[in-house]
Amino acid sequence: MKHISDHIKKVPQIYTEKLIEEKLLEKGFKDSKFCKMVSKKIIAGEDGPFEFGDGADDVILLQITEEDKSRVLEKLNKFKEVELPKLIDNIIKKGSEEIVKENFKNWEYKKLSERYELRHFIDRTDIRWSKGIDPLRMMLSASREIGEISAKRVKKSKAKSGIQKKQALLLLHVRACQTVLEIITLLENGLPDGAYARWRTLYEITVVAFFINKYGDDTAVQYIEHDAVSEHDAMMNWFKHNGIDFSYDALTDEGKIIEDDFISVVEKYGKPFESPYGWAATALGKKRPTLQNIEESVDWPALSPEFKWSSLKIHAGSSGVLRSLCGVGIRPIIHAGATNSGLHIPAISTASSLLQITTLLFPERNSLEVALQVNALSILRDKVIKECNKISEDLEKEEKAMNRN
Repeated sequence: MKHISDHIKKVPQIYTEKLIEEKLLEKGFKDSKFCKMVSKKIIAGEDGPFEFGDGADDVILLQITEEDKSRVLEKLNKFKEVELPKLIDNIIKKGSEEIVKENFKNWEYKKLSERYELRHFIDRTDIRWSKGIDPLRMMLSASREIGEISAKRVKKSKAKSGIQKKQALLLLHVRACQTVLEIITLLENGLPDGAYARWRTLYEITVVAFFINKYGDDTAVQYIEHDAVSEHDAMMNWFKHNGIDFSYDALTDEGKIIEDDFISVVEKYGKPFESPYGWAATALGKKRPTLQNIEESVDWPALSPEFKWSSLKIHAGSSGVLRSLCGVGIRPIIHAGATNSGLHIPAISTASSLLQITTLLFPERNSLEVALQVNALSILRDKVIKECNKISEDLEKEEKAMNRN
């Protein structure tokens, strides 16, 4: 870029040099070195006379008129307004293409190098954190098995009541297990902030599951049918984003189905059903229920500190930028990549939420089989808490020892 900038700075001299060359040709004289020397001096503000060569007595009188100056200025303005933008566009186009080409040329080696470094980082992280994260992996495996057994039981059930509730709980449990897998993947790769942000989703899934479990089939049905509202919101957002006025006649067949379904469920459940948590409006008796209302209705501490903190990792507020889980001790550290610290917080929160939502799938809480399974999950959850806290404390001790040295 400096080379380009230096070249652009020479443009006034180049046009002045051409003018001098024209003037000298009129006098029957041609010498490019002399033209360059004179143009430099003129640009520098010198008036002359100018000597060149072996100091001969020949004198050449050059007169630069106002018309000459105007002509040079006109060329400079044309260069600035027409040629320079084209030159810059061409430089950007050619330069960026060269950068991309160079990246592709070297990418296979760089990709292998980055994979090698990441593999070693994951292995080192696993050595340090496996005692805390392995029990979480076991919990996920066991929870999936429990979910699969519950799904088969619900499919075979001939019960006339409670079936919609169980189906909704199974769907929520499936999504919870998927979210836990995402969290474990982020933990394995040393991304605790991302894992904590995903736990926020798991927390909401768990709260909603407890709410549906409490209020039963009617709420479960409304929860499932609320998808029509979400589909409608997405469609209306598309119209807004593209600056198009909504018109039913202009809708596609799929769009008309979405609109008809939306109108149908709102007519069925009332205006409050349109809100984001409208599926809970009937059970709560509120026109516009919130997640906090849902939490409170199942005796959950409303919007816990952990939920608030994890929310910072989703939104673009300054705290989410300036603060990170990977700080060791009191020293805040912001990483652009992976870290081996701070994994204990999302791991412990995830273990607790997974245990909570999985217990909802058990049909009879007083059976021996259920007691065994719940107790086994609780032991694994406690293992996650104990080992993760210990590993985090060991990291802090290592950090303090390094600082002392």
